[in-house]
Amino acid sequence: MNKYEYRVSDPVDEVRNRIDDLANRKWYDFSSNIDARLRPEGGFIMNAKWTFSPIRWIETAPAYLTGTISEETGRTLIKTTVRPNSSFVIMFYLIAVLFFVELLGHKSIGGDRYLNLLIFAMLDLVFFAIMQFSKAALKRRFERLLNLPTRTINS
Repeated sequence: MNKYEYRVSDPVDEVRNRIDDLANRKWYDFSSNIDARLRPEGGFIMNAKWTFSPIRWIETAPAYLTGTISEETGRTLIKTTVRPNSSFVIMFYLIAVLFFVELLGHKSIGGDRYLNLLIFAMLDLVFFAIMQFSKAALKRRFERLLNLPTRTINS
């Protein structure tokens, strides 16, 4: 999970309106490939429009960006958190556990031990790359659509 902070000179209402415009785009508008939802308390959630499934009660997007908007000394402060899909994280750790079980000499699945170690290591690298790429792509899309510079405060 990565946290980012943006300070912009635009008024808070203008920034909220830009995010509201993203949230109110038609369902068939894939020009920016971002889906936004405003929270009642003033925050927002964004994710890619292209998802694994149309079901909304489970995590279907590769990454999620949540944020809050506040005013700070005449400027607008946007704080965001970008995280990968929980399924990717669970699979990453499950494969890592299987790798270490196999490394310690216990058979997790049948077959050659060294081949299993290689497959587990490669799968973990693939899941890690997917998580990092999807987070970075969503963050770049968010920054581009709102014309924001980036500033990392916590990785």
